[in-house]
Amino acid sequence: MTKVLVVLAALLSIALAALTIAFTANAERLRGDFVNEREAAQAARDAASRDMSAHSEERNRLRSEIDSLHNQVSEMTSRLDGMQRENSRLLAELRTAESASLAVQAQLDQLSATNETLSNLIARYRDEVTSLRESGLRFAQREIGLSDRVSDLSGQLEVALENNRALQEQLVEVRDQLAAAATGETVDRDAVARPSMPIRARITDVRRGPAGDLLVQIDAGQNDMLRAMMELSIVRGDRFLGKVVLQTVDIAASVGKVDFLGLPATEIRSGDYVISVIQ
Repeated sequence: MTKVLVVLAALLSIALAALTIAFTANAERLRGDFVNEREAAQAARDAASRDMSAHSEERNRLRSEIDSLHNQVSEMTSRLDGMQRENSRLLAELRTAESASLAVQAQLDQLSATNETLSNLIARYRDEVTSLRESGLRFAQREIGLSDRVSDLSGQLEVALENNRALQEQLVEVRDQLAAAATGETVDRDAVARPSMPIRARITDVRRGPAGDLLVQIDAGQNDMLRAMMELSIVRGDRFLGKVVLQTVDIAASVGKVDFLGLPATEIRSGDYVISVIQ
């Protein structure tokens, strides 16, 4: 029994020695591993510290970049707002310009239509003026011919009127002579003279003389070869009104007494004419 115990003790001693050796070896290994781990941990801490420092610097840099980007974004947003406002203003101006362009185009179209209408009117007026000019020339030529004819007829009419007046005067004289013969009186017409040349003057004044005689003043006198006691005929158009016997004759004016020769008295007015009788 003792031997067994001794053997067991010996075995246990051997086992303990083996375990001690193993533990010692493991302890050395563990100590080395611990040192290594501690150094690795320190290195890791140092690396982590460096990483943290680098991360902090990177974070600060990124924060600065973010702040810068925020500022840029704010600036870009402000510029974008300004550009949007400018774009809105430009769009409004564009719409205004387009409206003005449409209005101008409408005016141009209207002016073009007006110009075309005016061109057509001018062409028509030119044709009408040409036609009227040609018609005017024909009318002028015709009028010249008619004027010549009217002049001839006027001359013939004037001669006929003068002859008619002369006949009226002669008729009045014959009537006076017959009336005088019936009453036994004599009519002395020899004292009255007639102009030897054609006379045509205008009556400028009509008045009554001191004896109540009707007197007229004419715009002809000695310069027209007139003298006192000359007899002229008073006419209005182609109507014989009476006689006037000049009493006073000045250089450019004369005054005479009106004689109606027994005809009904007619109002003598300024503007009536006195003429010589064409035999």
